[in-house]
Amino acid sequence: AVLGLARTGISSAPVLRELGATVRLVDSAPEAAVVERAAAARSQGFEVLTSASPEASIAGADLIVPSPGIPADAPALRLAVRTGIPVFSEIEVAYRISRAPILAVTGTNGKTTSAMMLADILRASGRRTWLAGNISADDVKQTLITAANRAEELDAIVAEISSFQLEWVHEFCPAVGVLTNITPDHL
Repeated sequence: AVLGLARTGISSAPVLRELGATVRLVDSAPEAAVVERAAAARSQGFEVLTSASPEASIAGADLIVPSPGIPADAPALRLAVRTGIPVFSEIEVAYRISRAPILAVTGTNGKTTSAMMLADILRASGRRTWLAGNISADDVKQTLITAANRAEELDAIVAEISSFQLEWVHEFCPAVGVLTNITPDHL
């Protein structure tokens, strides 16, 4: 079950299906609040459940992939943990499927600038490079799971990682990790 019909959920679903999973997209919001995204997902053949209760959100799931905007103490996630269903962030799944090394940049400020500079350095060296993650620049916006699914072994992936994306990691271990700075709001 992929929780959330925002950018992460919408991009995770096709990758997970391509990897052989049966994917259900779930959102606790009413249908009217997510009507366009729900319709787009259904047109791609995904089951979509809106106004979902915690029980319905995780019913029959072997794995939960929550969008980073869903708080860790959300009822559906607490229920998944209590019932033993693994919860993996999108970056955890991306890490596990990636053939290319991931260079992750996190911290309070400077993530986008640092990630873009690192990607430019790698590209200048001749390496095919994917810029992904929490990056907000519209011309390069791409989720990490999409980049991980597309990148080849000799490529590099530079990922801007937010603190929210790190909440459900288990084995995520980038080849390079950059921590910019930490201010009280991120402690």
